[in-house]
Amino acid sequence: MREIKKDLTEKGYWKKIYTAFEVDVFDSAHFLERTKERFPNLSWINIMQVIEQGLTKIFHYPPGHFVIISKSTGMRIALDYRQDRHTDKMIAVIPTVLSPDMTFKKFNDKEIFVEGIERTAIFID
Repeated sequence: MREIKKDLTEKGYWKKIYTAFEVDVFDSAHFLERTKERFPNLSWINIMQVIEQGLTKIFHYPPGHFVIISKSTGMRIALDYRQDRHTDKMIAVIPTVLSPDMTFKKFNDKEIFVEGIERTAIFID
C-alpha cells in the first residue's frame, strides 16, 4: 500500500486493487467493504468488468470525476480519473460504491453507463 497524506493531521492509505489498460485502480476509502455489503452476490470478476467497461468510455474524456453506472446491477462506482502525482501516469481512484437507490454527486460527476455483466463467478475475498 502507498501511504498518502490527506492533511497534516490525518494519514490514509490507498490500496491498489486492479490494473486495467495500464491504469492502476486504487481503493482510497472503503470501496471493497461497501461492495461486499451492498452487492454480496457479485463476484470480483463482475465488478472488474464494470470498472473496465467504464474506463473504456472514460478514456474519451479529460481527467475528472465520474460515476460508472451498471445497467444490469444498478451499481454506481464513484471514480476519480487523474494523473498520479508521483509517476505521471494515469490512475483511477475509487472511494466508494453506491447501491441503485443511493444518489450522490459531490463533484458534478459525469455519469458513465455501462452494459450488463455476466454473473459467472463467486465473490472472492
